[in-house]
Amino acid sequence: MKDAPKSLALTKKSPSTSVIKRPVGRPQRTGIMNNPKALEVLQWLANGGTLLEFAKITGNPCVATVHQWKDEDEDFSRLYKVARDKGQEAMLEECKTLCDTEPTDAVQAAWRRLQVDTRMKCLRMWNPARWAERVDMNHSGGISLMVATGVPER
Repeated sequence: MKDAPKSLALTKKSPSTSVIKRPVGRPQRTGIMNNPKALEVLQWLANGGTLLEFAKITGNPCVATVHQWKDEDEDFSRLYKVARDKGQEAMLEECKTLCDTEPTDAVQAAWRRLQVDTRMKCLRMWNPARWAERVDMNHSGGISLMVATGVPER
């Protein structure tokens, strides 16, 4: 090393120094999130579809399998909740579309009303904190109370 120029002496590494090589880019997904069907079910739910509809399609996992994925993987469970929230918003937008489309007759109007009511009831049941109608239980005003004891006054 004495004969080597200073620039080369600084760049060469001694055998005792070990270099850890790491892959470039994002780390690979492991477990359930590595399964393409898991990502597909999340996309399906985010678009407003139901888990039961997804499971009925040939080649897709059953409902119990998806629930098992939620129990086993925290990341999938978190993303599942996010997908459900997005799906609820998609369902609300679908209600708006149903309401904005003019019916051709009374039967179609009744059918659309049923579709919107059913979707809104589902939204209220799935997430009452977000979709239920707000009822104000606060009292404003005074209370007057008269007590009748039946005892004569003097």
